[in-house]
Amino acid sequence: MFKFNLSNLALIAIVSSATPFIVIDRSVAQSVDTSNPNKVLRSTQGQTLTQGMLDDWIEFGEFLAGSSFTPLEKQLIMTDSTVKFHHNPQDRVNWYNNFSKTMASIREANPVARTKVKEAIFTKFYLENLKKDYTNVPEDLLMMVKVVDNYVKVVAVDTEAGIVVTQEDIDSLFAGYNFYAELIGQPLRNSVDTAKIQQTFSQMPLEKKQYLANGESTWKETQVAWANMSPEQQQNFKNEMIAKVNHSNPTPSQNQPTRNENSNNETTLQRNTGAASKILLDNATLNGFQQLMFQIP
Repeated sequence: MFKFNLSNLALIAIVSSATPFIVIDRSVAQSVDTSNPNKVLRSTQGQTLTQGMLDDWIEFGEFLAGSSFTPLEKQLIMTDSTVKFHHNPQDRVNWYNNFSKTMASIREANPVARTKVKEAIFTKFYLENLKKDYTNVPEDLLMMVKVVDNYVKVVAVDTEAGIVVTQEDIDSLFAGYNFYAELIGQPLRNSVDTAKIQQTFSQMPLEKKQYLANGESTWKETQVAWANMSPEQQQNFKNEMIAKVNHSNPTPSQNQPTRNENSNNETTLQRNTGAASKILLDNATLNGFQQLMFQIP
């Protein structure tokens, strides 16, 4: 059985978009009562499987999938886990108990930390435990893998660098681009050419690949930072952003700001907008916003 905690991210496999779709056999689904976490689902060899153990297991799958499962999908996972419980029940109980503690930690984490944990778990287990035909997925995880596969799309992978880019990452960067574009009055984009990203990914520099792979957490971090600003701080940030973009794209009659001027501008911006501006700056101007402009097809 697999052991899992936040420092040992090895729990669940995710299937890339290149993986052949495997049809879930819905005939095995049974009606399961989820109202009582202490309800005993199966006992064998002195060990007991409870509803609460599987509730945590399903919650993690939903966390990784970024969506709630349907009642039928939950039934499929619970039925499969219950049927297989008699295989090494002691190991399974220990695993579920450790897993419940892990889920408690994930629930208590802030939104940005949760998203970063999700990216880390997704990447590690995808790279270590998945084969295109599912042959490397442990039997205990297979039903969950099939269900999560319905929700997650992998866009690009660099196995050697340990990088996995999902459609959620791309969609998040797209949302972030339009957020900053609207903030400074630039035209919004209607779409992102995901196919072009896939075609050019292998030639991208490592920094750009990692930038794409962190898309979901970068956007979450931006949203939280913006929400933590007062209306006055938001307006100050917007004004300073417009000024910075104008300085970074001068007309022929304008002079480029010096390094000291840039530093003074950033100091003034942070003084006027608060601590959240540092995050927004890191995700936006020059190394951020221009990346969003030029690095996404």
